[in-house]
Amino acid sequence: RWRLPCLVETLTPPARLSGIEAWARAERYRFFQTTCENFGLPAVALAHTLDDQAETVLFRLLRGSARRGLAGMPPVRSLGHAWILRPLLDCTRQEVMEYVLSQQLPYAVDPSNEDWKYSRNKIRHRLLPLLEQEFSPRVRHHLAALATTFREEEAWLDTQAIAGRARVQIAPTILSLSKLVAEPEALHARILRQ
Repeated sequence: RWRLPCLVETLTPPARLSGIEAWARAERYRFFQTTCENFGLPAVALAHTLDDQAETVLFRLLRGSARRGLAGMPPVRSLGHAWILRPLLDCTRQEVMEYVLSQQLPYAVDPSNEDWKYSRNKIRHRLLPLLEQEFSPRVRHHLAALATTFREEEAWLDTQAIAGRARVQIAPTILSLSKLVAEPEALHARILRQ
């Protein structure tokens, strides 16, 4: 109706695959990057919501992720020469659905989102409702706010590590151990990673 091109790619997962969710995610982002390159597109907008962010943070917390993982999904990130945008990250799933229904927009529901064999779905359908009922009806907002705080702090710590690396790096592949230990301990691993 709007005369917009629509690209669809159907994939078949490898026969022996554990971790199909991770495989599917990697394939989606590969598709996005290839499409942007082939058509000269500057960005891809994804429909992740505040609820998705809360689920991501909680999932990573339960997995034992550190600060970087608890920063959740960034609203903007690079994808090769293009960008991934998440313009709905501050909107709840309920708000999005209310808008979709009020505007009578067609939409699709991924049936795998109801399959409880996936940890994310257990978090979505069991754990988050329990946390809302027993602890705080705003737990999703709190988790999303936590992600924002961690993301901002991560960015600041990365700039501190860049400056720290400049102070301890003697040559491209050589660091001064005595200078490294003089840096704040919170920066040691970051400097080494860089």
